[in-house]
Amino acid sequence: MGSVSNAVPIAEFFRNNPQAKQVFDAIARAQTISGWALTKQTGLDPDSLRSVLSELQSRGLINGDGAASDSLDSFFYLTGLGFQYGSVAS
Repeated sequence: MGSVSNAVPIAEFFRNNPQAKQVFDAIARAQTISGWALTKQTGLDPDSLRSVLSELQSRGLINGDGAASDSLDSFFYLTGLGFQYGSVAS
């Protein structure tokens, strides 16, 4: 688990990955959202979205509730670190 001190590397990650920031913001706004709803909200194709979700999960910013956490059938939400980052970034 990271801390708010990770905000700089996370901010840099989002500057370099606008799709990841778009997905993160959509999850933060919705609080819990399905992968399929994310495809509609972000306009990303399913394969691209799976890749972004995997990257966000590997950084500890989001989590999914499904057995296959990168499945678009899962519901996604911010982790504690994701909430911390969101409060620092706003």
